[in-house]
Amino acid sequence: MVKSDSGNSWKIALAGALIGAIATITAAFIATTGGDPEQYATPGSSTPSTPRACLGPQAANVSTFLTDDDVNFAIDISCPPPADFQYVLIAQPRGVDVDPENPHPEYYTIWEMGQPAVGNYQRTEIDEYLQAGAEVTYYIISVDDTGFAQLQAQKYPGNFVLKLPQSHTVVSNRETVKRLR
Repeated sequence: MVKSDSGNSWKIALAGALIGAIATITAAFIATTGGDPEQYATPGSSTPSTPRACLGPQAANVSTFLTDDDVNFAIDISCPPPADFQYVLIAQPRGVDVDPENPHPEYYTIWEMGQPAVGNYQRTEIDEYLQAGAEVTYYIISVDDTGFAQLQAQKYPGNFVLKLPQSHTVVSNRETVKRLR
């Protein structure tokens, strides 16, 4: 007597169909995006569209170098902010470099970047508030529209605030520069 395995044949057929579907989806993904997981295809298009927005700590990279009294920035945006968020480049001197008699934090809004596209940006700033030997740390934050309005409302002359909005997120590395002269 021959035993039939018809009870398992449907499972084998289903597994084959799933593997085929996964292979088809993978091939379509690679064909439309070049295999880059940061990009996704627009329906009906064979070209990649804009990278997804994010708020993670790796969304941007800040590099600096000093020339005389200038701080030169090279900023690489690898992930744009969501629609209701903005990026702001912050300069944060050490508290003792702000007021040695009464150390406290100050945050300077060096560049209100808005919603930059993915790419490389360069900017030069004159750090007139940095004294010889002072240190300042630069980084990019993301704030929602409410947080951005709070930043604007709390600014003192010289474009600084005494605290950042609670809703801010740091989205880049921190780069510290020390004024030598």
